[in-house]
Amino acid sequence: MTNMTMMSSTTSNSTANSIAIALSLRYQWEMLVSDYKLDSYHGTIDNLKWFILHGKKGNRFRKNFDEAHAIAKTIIEYYNENTNLSGLHR
Repeated sequence: MTNMTMMSSTTSNSTANSIAIALSLRYQWEMLVSDYKLDSYHGTIDNLKWFILHGKKGNRFRKNFDEAHAIAKTIIEYYNENTNLSGLHR
C-alpha cells in the first residue's frame, strides 16, 4: 500500500514538473519571438503550430529563430504525447 501511494505521488510530481517545464518553455518562446512578424505572440498550441509551419517565411533570419523553432516543436511534441483524446468522438 505504501509503494502505491509513493508511486502515485511520484507520478503526480512528475506530471507537475512536466507541466512546469512546458510553461517555462512557452515563456521562453514568447520572449524570443516578441519582435518577430507574427499574427499573435501568445504561446497557444495553434500559434505554435502556425509558427512551425509558416514562421520561417518572415523570420528565419531573425536572432534566435532556430532556438524559437526548436522550442515550439518541443512544446507541440509534449502536447501531442500528453493529450488524452480517447473520449472524443470523430
